[in-house]
Amino acid sequence: MSYTSSSTYLIDPPSPFAPKKDWEEHLAALCAQYIADAHPDLKEAIEEAEAHLAGLAKSAE
Repeated sequence: MSYTSSSTYLIDPPSPFAPKKDWEEHLAALCAQYIADAHPDLKEAIEEAEAHLAGLAKSAE
């Protein structure tokens, strides 16, 4: 998939047969990139949230 705006970026989607979790992560990444591109002031907040979520995921393992 690709989206064009002030910057161009590509995110390869998971396999059509990938688990639901992979698709949820893919869609979350697409949304985060779109928001960061559309609202540069939110980019730092998004990065902090992603780091926090990564920490939560590690602690849940």
